[in-house]
Amino acid sequence: MTTYRIIGKTNGYIANRDSNFKGRTEIVIESNLSLKEAQSQLLDMYNEKYGDERPFASNWGMAVIQSKPFAFGAAPTFVDGTRSFDWDSRSYSIELEEDEEE
Repeated sequence: MTTYRIIGKTNGYIANRDSNFKGRTEIVIESNLSLKEAQSQLLDMYNEKYGDERPFASNWGMAVIQSKPFAFGAAPTFVDGTRSFDWDSRSYSIELEEDEEE
């Protein structure tokens, strides 16, 4: 089964000041997800981060439309179904998990 994870990335300055990153510039937020689960959780994260600034996005298309006037926010879905968004010098994205073969 193909699984996905949600990761967060930032710069060293933010990593040392954001308790979620704990000094690391890349973190795994959630793993072992189906693509649909990862997409749903990323949309929830987008709405949580932008909740005070933008209206609630009921789907990813609305999140992308809300982000168009800005240089940051939700990016259109990539051809492989993964998605990403930027918020306050941090980026959150869905990645394919590497299969660990023994």
